[in-house]
Amino acid sequence: MTTGQPSPDAIVVGGGIIGCTLAYELQKRRIPTLLLEQGQIGREASWATAGIIGPPSGEDLPPHRADLAERSQKRYEGLFQSIAQDTRLDTSYLRIGKVLVAFTESEVEMAQARVNWQINHGFQASWIEPEDVREIEPTIPDNILGAYYTRDGGGLTGHRMTEAVADAFRNIGGHVMEYTAATGVLLDNDRVTGVDTPDGPIHAGIVVLCAGAWTRFFGPSIHRALPVAPVKGQMIGVTPESNGSRPRHVTGTISGGYVVPRVDGTVAVGASLEHRGFDKRVTARAFDHATTLMRKVSPALLEAQFTSAWAGLRPGTDDDTPIMGPVPGCKGLWISTGHFRTGIQLAPGSAVLIAEAVATGAADPLLEEFSLERFA
Repeated sequence: MTTGQPSPDAIVVGGGIIGCTLAYELQKRRIPTLLLEQGQIGREASWATAGIIGPPSGEDLPPHRADLAERSQKRYEGLFQSIAQDTRLDTSYLRIGKVLVAFTESEVEMAQARVNWQINHGFQASWIEPEDVREIEPTIPDNILGAYYTRDGGGLTGHRMTEAVADAFRNIGGHVMEYTAATGVLLDNDRVTGVDTPDGPIHAGIVVLCAGAWTRFFGPSIHRALPVAPVKGQMIGVTPESNGSRPRHVTGTISGGYVVPRVDGTVAVGASLEHRGFDKRVTARAFDHATTLMRKVSPALLEAQFTSAWAGLRPGTDDDTPIMGPVPGCKGLWISTGHFRTGIQLAPGSAVLIAEAVATGAADPLLEEFSLERFA
């Protein structure tokens, strides 16, 4: 650390939405925390995300994943209020709800099961017959069998939300170091003592690895595998020529794929799912996937002006489930990664689970379901 600056009690490695919300929650619990980011805050998976938040699709999730998603969604309002108190940065959140259309009978069953699950868990949701769908979302074509609809949730711009959380963290006493890569975890026998960086070691008794797809590279320094792999996603941005061709809601299919209105007037479209290692090139696949989706759920967007295209690397695991909790055999070392396509959605609940366990020494039983030990 810089001369004259006190050493942190905790170091969070990774400045995406998962790392930033966790650092913020640790600092709110009066644990002096340093957030390390190898590049800029929010410029990896959190930059590339579609940024959709809303009630969990609990009907097809294992109970522990549905539980985490439910907790996260119900914490979001409090998180927005807390951020508003601690920073002037805009979170970019558009509370516009979500419409997901069904084209087949199996998708109808899936949508209605989702509606029932969400209502039973205290969320607002409904099934809408085809003749009523276009009244609330005129951009949807006629060849549908109906749609799932919720007023809860909406969309945000991932990097703007992440930057707002990081700024709130700074403003309550947290410290951020960008362009500072942690190159390994430091251990004294079985206890963590900090992290190494190109500029030398930084010491702390608590380290949390939140480095997304890059978390795997810390495995050698602790002599165990951290099974996280990059899953590429590509999206495009378009700007509709008129409000009439701009969706009013986050819109997509019940099986996946979304168009997401954003505060700057653009609409994000995607995203693809590709296993390409650490390749972040934007390819023609981005346009193929996006045009197919627009043609299906919002054909008016095909006439919108192309604005941008991008790719990001989501942190995936073999069972599509996050890895969270203490790292066995390394006292003081924690991990929170592998949130795949749901980092934005699961960030508030994940942050509170880890922060409470670190602060109190008593882990919520839910954390056991996300343990690294399941891969042993």
